[in-house]
Amino acid sequence: MYHVRKGYPFYGTLGMLSIFGLHIDKTDKASIRRYEFFGLALPLLFILTIIVPTALHMVVVTKGNVGINIAEDITVTVSGTSVITTFRRSMMSYSLLHRVLHNMADCKRFGKPPKMDSTIKHCNMLSVMYILYVFTGAIMYAVLTQIDAKQCREISANVEINLFCGTYLPVWLPFDINTKLIFWGQLCAIAWLLLPSSLYCYIYYEFVEMLMTRIGHLSLYLEDAFVESDVDTRRQKLKICVDYHAYILSIADQLVPLLKSSIGHLPVLWAIIFGTIANQIYNSKPLGAVIFLGGYTAALAWLSQAGQTLHDQTLGVSDTLYDLKWYTGTIREIKDIRFMMARSQIPAKLPATPFGHYQYALFITIMKTAYSYMTLMRG
Repeated sequence: MYHVRKGYPFYGTLGMLSIFGLHIDKTDKASIRRYEFFGLALPLLFILTIIVPTALHMVVVTKGNVGINIAEDITVTVSGTSVITTFRRSMMSYSLLHRVLHNMADCKRFGKPPKMDSTIKHCNMLSVMYILYVFTGAIMYAVLTQIDAKQCREISANVEINLFCGTYLPVWLPFDINTKLIFWGQLCAIAWLLLPSSLYCYIYYEFVEMLMTRIGHLSLYLEDAFVESDVDTRRQKLKICVDYHAYILSIADQLVPLLKSSIGHLPVLWAIIFGTIANQIYNSKPLGAVIFLGGYTAALAWLSQAGQTLHDQTLGVSDTLYDLKWYTGTIREIKDIRFMMARSQIPAKLPATPFGHYQYALFITIMKTAYSYMTLMRG
């Protein structure tokens, strides 16, 4: 169990997940039962209050030719499916996540990187800002739905179909039910699944930022090793550098199965999600759609920034090695440096299967594809 403590890595992100009961102590049976309950009950709540009623609304409105635009229905169905899948798969990757958390925060073997504290503050601040944005956006969307409820009631009075007005998201059900009950059920489902799912994307940015502090720390170790004149001491320091480099890369490698098992489905959905939200901007609740588009764009931006940084910085270790006075070392030391140089030619990556890996180029490609989807839906 990685304990959430103020001033420690991932405090903002894991603190919020703890509030939602999604970061637990695996030695506590009550916490495990609560975690398992949330893992089943929350997705079920999301499906029953959002996915199914919205899909029914889309079908009924289309067949009845009511005159209501279904752009929001399409957005909710597509993005809602991505949210529930991200939430469920991330919960199932709990053990992998905690192993990475422990390795990221462990400084016993190689010491604490000088820039770790400032990086922790920076990441925690961004985490809080992102949390506030998602919460505020969800509340603003709720306000917008109440404003649009008047128009919905006017349409409902002129058609035979029973429209449920005043709900958080479009709904149709084959039976009567209090709309306020649906509204609060949808709001709870959104709050409990959307925010954690967003944080499961953001945490990879934190992982990479923490790794970058270690790469900077490794550079200091390397510089210090070749300042040393004593051969035995220099060899000892260089061995630590080799081990440290291997340790950093091993942590980076652990991110790959974690990402694939938790959010590995998103690369296929990003462009579709952005396309449907952009289409909604032109048809229904434009301000609300812009808010959600901002949240999804931020999630993709975190991953793209993290992937690009991880790629560039792990590749950049070879430049640091080349700038050292490695040619003044012994033959054995030169072999160690050459080994590290060779390993640095293979950069660590955050996979975005089947589209390569997360980087700036992928971000642009997704946006261009999303624009194509939007124009297709508008046409």
